[in-house]
Amino acid sequence: MSCYIINRIFVNEFFEDNSEKDLASAQYALYGLASTYMMQKENDSAVMRFNQISDNAPEEILFATSYNLGLIAFSKGNYEQAVEYFHKALLIKPSDLNAK
Repeated sequence: MSCYIINRIFVNEFFEDNSEKDLASAQYALYGLASTYMMQKENDSAVMRFNQISDNAPEEILFATSYNLGLIAFSKGNYEQAVEYFHKALLIKPSDLNAK
């Protein structure tokens, strides 16, 4: 069984339980998986996982997701989209210098 399948099963198990703690843990798991794809330059897979993160995720996950989606868009030359993601990140955490 590949690492992808193991991670997918792991994440899906979190979604079966509706407790708030487990849903937050699922968001962290999705973020971790997306970040791993991003570090491996698997940007399409990273974007797919980042987009699965709920709008109800913890604020730090929402900020980091928007920021990383901005980095991916920028690396692809999609500058307008990158600006939108960085702006969204700044709305979540206005004091972050990297997103400015």
